[in-house]
Amino acid sequence: MAIVQSRSCVFCGKKPNGKTREHVLPYWLLELTGDPTRVVTLGQDFSKEKKPIRYSWSNYVAPACDACNNKYSKLESNIKPKVEALLRREALSVGDYVELLDWLDKVRVGIWLVRHLIEKHPSKISPNFHIESRIAQKDRMVAIYVLDAHPKGINLLGADSMIFNDMPSCFGLRINEMLLLNISSDFFCSAGCGFPFPATMKLQIGGSNSGKMVLQNFQYPTDTMHPITKLRLFKPVVWLYQPIPWPSTDLNFQGGFLGHVNKFDSRLASLVLEGANARERCSDNSRAALRHTVHFQTSSNLMKLSALPRRS
Repeated sequence: MAIVQSRSCVFCGKKPNGKTREHVLPYWLLELTGDPTRVVTLGQDFSKEKKPIRYSWSNYVAPACDACNNKYSKLESNIKPKVEALLRREALSVGDYVELLDWLDKVRVGIWLVRHLIEKHPSKISPNFHIESRIAQKDRMVAIYVLDAHPKGINLLGADSMIFNDMPSCFGLRINEMLLLNISSDFFCSAGCGFPFPATMKLQIGGSNSGKMVLQNFQYPTDTMHPITKLRLFKPVVWLYQPIPWPSTDLNFQGGFLGHVNKFDSRLASLVLEGANARERCSDNSRAALRHTVHFQTSSNLMKLSALPRRS
């Protein structure tokens, strides 16, 4: 499918106020993995009988506002040394991994938007979200694998599938001898992490609410589960989950989030990081304070769950 308005900022979705181009795969990553101008096959042009699209990684770009591009350059600057540390097989802090999840949200959604721009699919769409509105908004996961004796390079895994074309919730990114498997979706791991979740989710098709989700029958687990989800993966080196509750003004949810019926839940509080130091360990990216709070609260789950035995 192709985007209806091609000249929209990959970050905010508005008409760009300049001629800035955002490298969806950042230039530092292209340099880290080889020649940035190397030519690769990326998708197919539906306007030319599905002819394979070939051009250099350095031209894998999308329109962006000057302000948006500058804003997210901070995330790129922060994440570069963390990716380099992982390639050296060094440990990261919980806050570092949370920032890595932010960056993977950015890359995954950016790739999805660029695909729609370049493939010129006859079916037109108007995206409901862009990078800005998708970072740290839904439950997410990263599994990290070490690949021995692999040459330098980048591979995008799953990003050319029809499923990703409609729902950019999962992709793999190979960076030299490391593979990052990333998933993000509504309440994907909330139940397994001991957070409230809706037992019923129904996608509305047609009508004024088309594309929206109806959430019903919220349940509240009493503990974390193992395995966290039903994913059957090869054993990764690192496997991290982060549940992200949705803010709610519904008076039935006194905790301020969907499914949270109590103003204060001691069990949930025992799972979260608290205090100013915890807040400082996670990146801001200019998100609202409420969303930022959810961000660092759930990061302690990353630490707790990463200590569980891995599923073979």
